[in-house]
Amino acid sequence: MSVFPDQFVDVNKLVSFVILHPFLIPDTIHLGDCRDLLAQLLDAQASGFSPLLDSCVTDPPYGIDYQSNRRVARPQLPKFKNDVDLNWLDPWVEQIYRVLKPDSHFYCFTRFDVYPTFYNSMSRFFKVKNCLIWLKNNHGCGDLNGPYAPQYEMIIFAVKGRRALNGPRDSDVLACDNVPSADRLHPTPKPVELLRRLLRQSCPPGGIVLDPFAGSGSTLLAAYLEGFHFLGFEKDPKWHAIALQRLSAARSQQRLL
Repeated sequence: MSVFPDQFVDVNKLVSFVILHPFLIPDTIHLGDCRDLLAQLLDAQASGFSPLLDSCVTDPPYGIDYQSNRRVARPQLPKFKNDVDLNWLDPWVEQIYRVLKPDSHFYCFTRFDVYPTFYNSMSRFFKVKNCLIWLKNNHGCGDLNGPYAPQYEMIIFAVKGRRALNGPRDSDVLACDNVPSADRLHPTPKPVELLRRLLRQSCPPGGIVLDPFAGSGSTLLAAYLEGFHFLGFEKDPKWHAIALQRLSAARSQQRLL
């Protein structure tokens, strides 16, 4: 059944309708600030021009002015833009809560020194169920003389309403190899296989996955490979273009199979 009103038989009118209501188009990555795009999505949902979403998996900025020091077979990866504070966090979490369906899951990557801030913001709206530990099977760089070598990242798992996990109950320690330095297209990529694992546990068949900080598109690619629909937002034109390229390559590969 078409999502478009029956009266749109004129192609020009149909194109105009799509431009006015972009969130009706599934499996898209929108270029722009996620806070503005989430506000537009909420308006579209209120008007009946977009469905509520089934899950959110995202890796937001941590407010730490991050600079990757990893070297690859290219120049040093660029510094994150606008990663200087977390003043945006509370209203953003509320936006995520409102665009999700009742009884849905929210996964948010974070790290030890900002975990309390993320936990407090998320627990105002969601029921925080776990702090998952992603064991990366390699250690990070950073200060080589001071602290212990970091080998894990944290993922806050929260629920809107009540929704059970799909399939068998998994451990809260998730071992998955990190993305090799030579394969990195983004300063802080997450392994597609790890993201696929989270989505299999949380998204219903045919569900829509949201990533408001899409980066180079790993969550969206994971959703596509698992057969879910997706909606992504990315502010940086460079990462947005890379995400589009990765999804295009995956679709081309699928057509060859």
